[in-house]
Order: sequence, then structure tokens, then C-alpha cells
Amino acid sequence: MAHTPRSNTLAAQSDSRPEAAEAAVPAHVWAAAQALLQSRRTGLYSEHTFHISQAQEAYWVNDLVATALGWQGTDAARHWKSGGPGRNAELTHAALDPQGVWTSPAHAPAWPLHHGGVEAEVALRLACDVDAPLAATLTHENAPQLVDAMCVAIEVVSSRLAQPQQASAWDRMADAQSHGALVLGPWVPHTGQRFDWPQQRSTCRCHSTARIHWPTRSGCCRPGCGMPRGTARWCAPAQW
Repeated sequence: MAHTPRSNTLAAQSDSRPEAAEAAVPAHVWAAAQALLQSRRTGLYSEHTFHISQAQEAYWVNDLVATALGWQGTDAARHWKSGGPGRNAELTHAALDPQGVWTSPAHAPAWPLHHGGVEAEVALRLACDVDAPLAATLTHENAPQLVDAMCVAIEVVSSRLAQPQQASAWDRMADAQSHGALVLGPWVPHTGQRFDWPQQRSTCRCHSTARIHWPTRSGCCRPGCGMPRGTARWCAPAQW
């Protein structure tokens, strides 16, 4: 699910490794970040095996890439992808490239995409900043009060990895959770109500023609997605 407060300004920064990072960041983490940066800049797949083994290492890679490409500027990232393989799994998060967050309808013929797919999602916009102490108090009952608005969104799935299906979950997490771009529809106010997400129906249209329907309680139609049934996300291949 995408969390989308506001857009941010792109500012170029260097990706040269500072001396202070030598001791703090493991060599394989730094190598993974450099491989992903090379892929993003050249548009070529990365054949590099990352050997990422835990969430902290994946977050390190994400931070190094975001800093080198200037996604955060002088502020924290304004758009995030959050999710997990199941309702009981730990949620993971990835900052999004602000230049890859678009208002619908969007056209991106020159945007680099690999192993593409699309996922119909619901994006949420937070009404205020959420720090660690506030996050620690959140429950299923009071969390909706922090949401200002929501919209139908399309996540364009992409991977910089040459063989993403064979890559480990940690390596895919390091690759911005296989995120390519985000297209946002019109925002509508969120009044704090709770929704029965498994009952939501999604229709994906290509060139104004309905092509794929996700009926009640279907989780995903893209083979190998791994999303559980009853989540607010629907997937489809992009090669149609």
C-alpha cells in the first residue's frame, strides 16, 4: 500500500563513499547499492548477487540509493511503499523516487522499466507527521484517524535485477521492493471509516477496454506475486 503525503524536490547528490561509511556499512551492502545505482543510470539489468540477509541491510541499500539520487533532498522522503507478504508478517517500507510519482493519466514512454507489471492499489495520505512515539500507540482502531485522504492508485512494478523471481526476498526489498513508479488518481476525503477490503472489486482497463477483473475476495492474478487473498492490492502483467 502506498503512503503519499506530498511530493518532494529532486536534488543531485554524490554517490561516492564517504570515509565515515567505511566502518558503518558492510562491503556487500555498499556493493549492492552501487549495482542498483548503475542499473538505474544505464537502464541495464544488474547481474550482481547482493547477499542481503536482513531488513537492516536492505534499508541501508535503500538509503544509499535514495541519497545518491537525491530523492529526499533536505527533507524526509514524501512517498513510501509499505507492505508485507501477509497480514501477520512484519511490514517493510521503501522510499519512492519523487520523479516517478505521477498524477493520472500518466504517460512515461522513456521511464526505465524492467520485468514490468501493474498493481491496482489504494494510496493513503497522512494528515500529520508520524514519529516513533506516535507510531507505537497506533492500533487498528485509531490508525485511520491519521489518514487525511485516499485515492485509487496504480503501482508500476519494476526490477533492476536480471532474475528477480530467483532473487531472495531481502534482495528484492533492497531493490525498493521491486517498485517502478506510482500513478495517483483523484484524492477523496477519508472520514476515518473502516473498509471491508476483501469485498472491494477492481477493474483494470487498457486503452478504455476492460481487460482484467478482480472479483470479490480475489487477491491477485499475477503468478508468483505471493499476495494473500483479501488484501487491498490487485496485480496484473503489463505485457498486454
